[in-house]
Amino acid sequence: MKNVSNWKKEDAVSFIECCMIWIGAGFHPDTPMNGYVDGDGFPTFTVGDAMHNQTKLDKAFELLGDDIYEVGMELGYKLGYYPRPDDQTREEESKEGQYSGVGFTFNLDISGYLEREGVEKMPSDMWDEIEEDVAARAHEMMKEGYWSGELCVSYNDDEFYGWWYSK
Repeated sequence: MKNVSNWKKEDAVSFIECCMIWIGAGFHPDTPMNGYVDGDGFPTFTVGDAMHNQTKLDKAFELLGDDIYEVGMELGYKLGYYPRPDDQTREEESKEGQYSGVGFTFNLDISGYLEREGVEKMPSDMWDEIEEDVAARAHEMMKEGYWSGELCVSYNDDEFYGWWYSK
């Protein structure tokens, strides 16, 4: 990134996006950059990197003001760190084999299962487990730079095929 004195709002947004990717769902603009630690308790950034990134974060606050929180939330939705408030209902999801709202959408062909079992929707515990499995895979793929992919999800003896893509 260019020198922060030449930044525009787009640069600030790009930096916040980088923070969301580097730090993850735990990133919050109010947390000092030297306050992040990894899973083993070690600092996420060296002292020099933390100071450099703090300068960038301060400039992002200057350019975005309180909008910095909205930018962070929107990126968190996009990356799948938390659900959007307007998610589909659980019943719609389990009836249609589709899920949207945590940074990605996925579609699974569950019609064979519904027909075989003679039910209108998938049991919620089954759907929850499938959703968690897909979310974990999609998040890993997004971290690796992918924005879509095929799915094969197994649950007991059933396999469901489909596609996921990020928003």
